[in-house]
Amino acid sequence: TDGHYLGATLDRNGLRPGRFYVTHSGRVIMASEVGVVDIPPEDVCRKGRLNPGMMLLVDFEKQIVVNDDALKEQYSLARPYGDWLKNQKIELKDVVASVHESDIVPPTISGVAPLSNDDADMENMGIHGLLAPLKAFGYSVESLEMLLLPMAKDGVEALGSMGNDTPLAVMSSREKLTFEYFKQMFAQVTNPPIDPIREKIVTSMQCM
Repeated sequence: TDGHYLGATLDRNGLRPGRFYVTHSGRVIMASEVGVVDIPPEDVCRKGRLNPGMMLLVDFEKQIVVNDDALKEQYSLARPYGDWLKNQKIELKDVVASVHESDIVPPTISGVAPLSNDDADMENMGIHGLLAPLKAFGYSVESLEMLLLPMAKDGVEALGSMGNDTPLAVMSSREKLTFEYFKQMFAQVTNPPIDPIREKIVTSMQCM
């Protein structure tokens, strides 16, 4: 809250519940559990629970509770976001079409030995010969240790068990690898399982 508004929302997974009451006496009560505050049933004007992605906004100046749909419509129409995306998007086919056949060969990188089909030459290059191309193509120490090393040692793709709260590649201020712009449309391994179809009450796939 900033003193003028009070807002509440759930994350897209909705694993922490949020239940709210709006009373005739002008109070808005919200908690993760029911019964935190005793409220006479006859004083309840409206009650409900926040769904995943749902927003609750209290406007103290107007003394109203703003509806979730109205709130999202207000901010989605505040700027011509659709036109911005339409006019500024770059499609992959346009990038490919703009590259001439002679430009496909990658330029040489200073300090790096040229590519060779000879295994001995590749082995003699050493780690120092790889640092420049790894840096040029955006590979980090984390990607080497957490992703590539398990693949080289065990021949399997590494799996993570923690959530990833880093910014999406398209919203990051840092350069990202091309494949980091693509994500699965579902969580491949979760415990407990999260199913947006059978568990709509706690999961939302809606994108704003």
